[in-house]
Amino acid sequence: MGKHTIKRTLLLGFCLFLFSSCLYAKKHTNDLVLSGSDEIIFFDGFESLPLGADPSILLENAKMSFISNSYMGAWGGLNNYLELAVNASPITVTLNTLPARLSNGGWYWGMGLGSMTSALDRVEAEGDYDSCIFLDGPLQTMRAFADRLFAACDQVVLFADAGGHNPVTLGANHFNATNTTLTNARTMEAEYPNLLVIPTALIFYDLTINPPLATPRIDYLYGNNNIHQNGLGTLINAFSMYAVLSSRSPVGLEFEYDQPATPSRKFFFNDTVLIGYPFPSDAPEDFIVFDEATRNAFQQRIIQLLIQWQNSTTIFDL
Repeated sequence: MGKHTIKRTLLLGFCLFLFSSCLYAKKHTNDLVLSGSDEIIFFDGFESLPLGADPSILLENAKMSFISNSYMGAWGGLNNYLELAVNASPITVTLNTLPARLSNGGWYWGMGLGSMTSALDRVEAEGDYDSCIFLDGPLQTMRAFADRLFAACDQVVLFADAGGHNPVTLGANHFNATNTTLTNARTMEAEYPNLLVIPTALIFYDLTINPPLATPRIDYLYGNNNIHQNGLGTLINAFSMYAVLSSRSPVGLEFEYDQPATPSRKFFFNDTVLIGYPFPSDAPEDFIVFDEATRNAFQQRIIQLLIQWQNSTTIFDL
């Protein structure tokens, strides 16, 4: 093959690459456009959006059960962060959130979903739950939980969590682990049409492979080389949960970010989030700046990913 032929072949290949890249970018940009609108989704905050519940299930004095282990329980309880998010938003309601276990602070520390059946007994015995939120697990176990929860709760929510998805500890299995969680969540959606899903596994994965800012380490949403989310990961969970349950943009949500955490677990200081685990102040050099612009960048990304989840256009759906 002549030298000029090689150059033409390389040039043609490069042009085809650029063309296909533009098509890909255009497709995924269009995924971020609301139906009937030509505007890309970058909101100032709190607009109603098709992100999950329709209408909002965050009702006055809503009785909400949270069934989980440390993936929701750490840092003072995700339920408390949800309440703070709601209080900081235009939604004028007071929630009644209850971790489901009757001991150990309400959480099933160190246990998988199959060991949390006493939560089902409690929900069925007490009744009158407006919504019940349960952690993901093996598919058959999730089905068993959903069957009982739909009989006892007005609304059932699956928390398709990124717990244990630390990219450092998983290495090459990071994508596959996330894909399994999200594929199971899609199966649950198909089998239980009224099920709401909070796909935080998707959000953590995207923020890991494409962080909105420079980060000190790839597993910056977790404790260093640890399966547990850190304080920042808990905030991402809270923003995501608020968005799905309220069908509102989380952009602009601002509150005392580490208020539920015990003194030794405080992680927010002077517009910085310490990202160590379990005691953030033990590693003061392990942090990210968390000013208004950074917070908004995370919250905007959450909107985009939740819209893609609703439209089945995430990288795990293609």
